[in-house]
Amino acid sequence: MQYPGFVSDFLSWLFARPAGDGLDRFMVQCFPWLVTALMLAALLIYLPRYCYEGYTGRYFLNTHRLEPNEEPTWLRFGSRPLRAAIWVIMLFIASRALWLGAVQLCLMADGNSLNAENFSYYINKWDTVNYTRIARDWYGFGDFGDDTYVQEYNIVFFPGFPLMIRALTALVGDYVVSGLILSNAFAIGSGLLLYALVSDMYSEPAARRCCVFFYFSVGACVFSATHSESACMFLTLLAVYLARRRRFVLAVVAGAYATFTRQFGLFAAVPVFYEMLRSLERYPTGRDMIMRECVDTGAQEGSATLLERARRSVRLKHVGKYVALAACVLVGYGAYMAINWAIYGSPTAFLYYQQLNWGNELTPIWNCISITADHLMLYLRDGSNASGVVGIFLPQLVMAVLLPCLMLAFARRGDAGDNAYMWCYVALTFSSTWLISGIRYISAMYPIYIMLGLLSQRRGARWIMYALMLALFLFYNIYYCLDAVIV
Repeated sequence: MQYPGFVSDFLSWLFARPAGDGLDRFMVQCFPWLVTALMLAALLIYLPRYCYEGYTGRYFLNTHRLEPNEEPTWLRFGSRPLRAAIWVIMLFIASRALWLGAVQLCLMADGNSLNAENFSYYINKWDTVNYTRIARDWYGFGDFGDDTYVQEYNIVFFPGFPLMIRALTALVGDYVVSGLILSNAFAIGSGLLLYALVSDMYSEPAARRCCVFFYFSVGACVFSATHSESACMFLTLLAVYLARRRRFVLAVVAGAYATFTRQFGLFAAVPVFYEMLRSLERYPTGRDMIMRECVDTGAQEGSATLLERARRSVRLKHVGKYVALAACVLVGYGAYMAINWAIYGSPTAFLYYQQLNWGNELTPIWNCISITADHLMLYLRDGSNASGVVGIFLPQLVMAVLLPCLMLAFARRGDAGDNAYMWCYVALTFSSTWLISGIRYISAMYPIYIMLGLLSQRRGARWIMYALMLALFLFYNIYYCLDAVIV
């Protein structure tokens, strides 16, 4: 990818002036602290709301019905599951047909074509080969290992998705085909669960819009390639869906396997635990117990201490049980660390090899943003690495400021469990010393589609958002296939 001529001229003009140096200093020195302040502001709002609404069962503001749940005449058919299935499958087929059709046109203009032989080459990029390799060779220690690759680096990829590929390959007979089938099946399943969750809490029109944003997202290609994001998002949504139906044990099982699939899966515990807390409203608090005794004995209510209320609270006694149950989501992470220990003798071997190969370590949010901004400004000043600028550094910095702003806009809206999940997800995403896969990571964060669906309630805003979404969908998904701009 090359910069258009007018862009190169503008960059040369900009950085030849003091304004370019000022922009550089702002992006590297000030912008990271602005993002950190926005994230901290969101945390200071989300954490009290999460605890208060979860424990008391009361909402700060009842905004879970933002629009009438009325359907147009042509959509009033059958049951809701049938309507959801038809809508999701239609969107999935339409989005993939548009994407692959556009890729085919671009290839034909260059004298090539998309066919069965080269389909995997254009669809499966970057980390996809690691999942099929693990499915075939496990973590590379065997007579059938691939000598052209440093096998130790495979340990940084979680085994949940490769194990599913291996299981399906027993029926299909091909690892690559199995990976593609699973990713697309999980993408459809994620749409169905997203539709069910949003229609339960808000309305079916909102659910349909959320699915539109999901299937036509910037990172839609990731959910049709052999990446683990599709499986992780499905399992996380399944855990939330089961938790909202008070099937907590099954929700924890789904969350644990999500954690076994991707590190972001461990955040499934956040909305699951919130639903556990919400279920406590049927149990009396310490104050309720004291008032009942006063009514039974005819005595007047005294001023019980906070410690006495806590000791008498039936509700509080169940919190510990639910904390332990929600913590079982970490079993998936523990199983992955046990594999690390069995193969390399260290439960954190994946951290060592991640740093060794990618130079990637945990770091504060402001440092991650500063590193990203530093690379962006360096490439813009030199007029180089257009693919990296457009596919990695620029969109990551845009997301770094837009996502906290979106969270603040929903500070008193939406579900507190979903919002808290989003905060944790964004915080971990932007806590890496070498973040190059921001688009792919954020694409699997389900609350963003709910928020976009709710923001598009008004028709005018909706069509503006649809137009912008479609332009970004075509640009990034086409260039993913042709130039691998989404890492």
